[in-house]
Amino acid sequence: MVGYVLLILVAVGVSVLVYNFLYVLNPKDKVVCEDDTYLIINSLSCNLVQSNISLGLQNKGLYTVDAAYIRMAPAGTRVRQQINPKLTDFYLWNLPANKHGLRPGESLLKNYTFPTKQGITDYEVEVQPVIFRNNNPILCPSVITQPVHCS
Repeated sequence: MVGYVLLILVAVGVSVLVYNFLYVLNPKDKVVCEDDTYLIINSLSCNLVQSNISLGLQNKGLYTVDAAYIRMAPAGTRVRQQINPKLTDFYLWNLPANKHGLRPGESLLKNYTFPTKQGITDYEVEVQPVIFRNNNPILCPSVITQPVHCS
């Protein structure tokens, strides 16, 4: 009888230890981008001579978009190079109005330079929204891609 009681106490003790161990390992708050966070490309023009692209973005989602990864590469290329690595180009700030982020319904027109390749005129532009929570960037899954013919 004493053996059964000890066996039950050991089993309960081990289960409490396993529960506490798993509770510590399990992340408490999984930070994700809200489902209705996305951007659209309003306007897109490209100039090969100046290696310049003019990109008009509009927030068609329900949440403010703080920044965006803008990537560009020749058409058909799967890996695209980021063309806005500087923080001033990465963040979607409306500097004249001194507003941080692109709020729902707002538009923004920005110019970027990109590396050109000899003889290639057809490119693809990719835009991926980013939001910040507790100063940590969160990539949104709503990536848009649009082809552009550079002249």
